[in-house]
Amino acid sequence: MSTSKPAPARATYNPPRPTRSRLPALQTFETVARHLSITRAADELFVTPGAVSRQVRQLEESLGVDLLVRQHRRIALTQQGERLAACVASAFNQIDQLLLDILGESRAKRLRLRLMPGLALRWLVPRLPSFYALHPDIAIDLSTEASEVLSLDNVDFAIRLGDGKWEDAESDHLFDDALLPVCSPKVGRALKTPQDLEKQVWLHSMIRPDAWGAWLAGRGLQDIRARSDMHFANAAILCQAAAEGLGVAIVQRSYVENDLAEGRLVAPFPAYGRPNVAYWLVCPRRKAGWPTIQLFRAWIRETLKPRTTERARARSPLSPRNLRAGARPRAASID
Repeated sequence: MSTSKPAPARATYNPPRPTRSRLPALQTFETVARHLSITRAADELFVTPGAVSRQVRQLEESLGVDLLVRQHRRIALTQQGERLAACVASAFNQIDQLLLDILGESRAKRLRLRLMPGLALRWLVPRLPSFYALHPDIAIDLSTEASEVLSLDNVDFAIRLGDGKWEDAESDHLFDDALLPVCSPKVGRALKTPQDLEKQVWLHSMIRPDAWGAWLAGRGLQDIRARSDMHFANAAILCQAAAEGLGVAIVQRSYVENDLAEGRLVAPFPAYGRPNVAYWLVCPRRKAGWPTIQLFRAWIRETLKPRTTERARARSPLSPRNLRAGARPRAASID
């Protein structure tokens, strides 16, 4: 009976991996290259300057090239050092971002939003109870920043003002840019024509300091000047100042829809909006498939669908309350 010998094990070739054995030295070198300082690199890494110098020297010796030009009390990168520093920094940034994404996925029941203060207080926060009613298990962290084009670093969503086209983000249209003069009813009674604005105090948001100028230019009223001016940190304070009768404010129409409907504010003149400029909810493209991201985007789209509000139905002549009170619907006129 013949027995066959087992085939010899095939040798596995493991290519050299010089990066893995040099990771600590590469981290040290990247820190030195970023600061161009041995001392500051040592402070960041919580080691001594001597330890930093030794790590960089050992890396240079293992590669057989100089990475730093050492001069009196200063250092610079050689050409090879610049190439290596850029590559290592890019790799570390990608690893950092991936770790943040993984951490975000593990904390998928929390959404982080960044937007302008007035937009948060006047537009988003009043709508959030409906989101929590649908998704009580999802927490929201909301931060504010005084900028029209907000960064998506370390957040899941931001609201930006622009054309909706950003390479780093997917966008959902919220509302068009529409600047509207508003004031208290008492102030509004004195405003018959735009020229009457010259007798009023103009209220400005420090976040949109150009808003009055944009509205005047859009309406062809560049020659009109204010009696005086007041400036406020954001649109939320601005709207309150207008409601208190301090003057006439320029705000986003979407911020004051409830105030106008309930009579706290009046709009004596039409709005003006820049063409092709709107507010957009944006999220990083790499996160677009996350379940919580999709839930929030779907909720935003649903809240923006046109619908008859309870207030509008109550004011309608056909509402049960008005019909009981004897109101008669007016016949529609045909021009």
